[in-house]
Amino acid sequence: MYGMYGTIYMQALRKVGNEIVKITSNALGQFLRNQLERWEVRIKTMIAGCSFAHGTREWYNTNEIVPQATVFGDAAKEGTPTPGLGGYSHGAWWVYPLSELELKLPIVGLEFITVLFNVIIFGGRYENEAIEWLSDAQVVTQVLKNWARKSELTQYIHWRLLEPPLKENLGQHSTFRHINGVANEISDAPSRGKYHILEKWSAQVSMKLQQLEVPEAAKRLLQETITFFES
Repeated sequence: MYGMYGTIYMQALRKVGNEIVKITSNALGQFLRNQLERWEVRIKTMIAGCSFAHGTREWYNTNEIVPQATVFGDAAKEGTPTPGLGGYSHGAWWVYPLSELELKLPIVGLEFITVLFNVIIFGGRYENEAIEWLSDAQVVTQVLKNWARKSELTQYIHWRLLEPPLKENLGQHSTFRHINGVANEISDAPSRGKYHILEKWSAQVSMKLQQLEVPEAAKRLLQETITFFES
């Protein structure tokens, strides 16, 4: 129900914005239309947490499926001289150092963004497989598993996850699970710059490590999230 009315409301917002530009000066009209576009984004973030959407996505959060691939993720904001985001999956890992501007995001937002980074980086690798996405941020997994509505920021990031092209990267079946911070050491290592832990891990399991580049699409997503958070 929310999804149906949300679509109608957004169509009305666009129509009003176009009419405003026609009857006002270009500068004022464009300003007002930009405001309407911001409201549209906020409406979409609210829709992202609705149970209506949950009922239409049987492939999403399917706990009965045994995962064929597991992806770990972590964000580190404090307690390290090298704060960042990091992810790991089956020998491949990535790291993204956070700037002072990016550190203004709350930790729950950074943890949530890490999940989306993982989806962008690893999703294409496991296109036809069941994937289990792990995070040590319980709030994040509650939103992803139960469609729990939290802050506007988490709703916005959740909405971005359900929009193309990220949605297509979720794999044939996706599950989201909370993992204790100690058990998440493998992705905690790159996010905190503890690369010796990665080397120790690879030696123990006789697995060759591969560092992956963070795509521009992921960096752009983070910047757009900051813009939303500051608006």
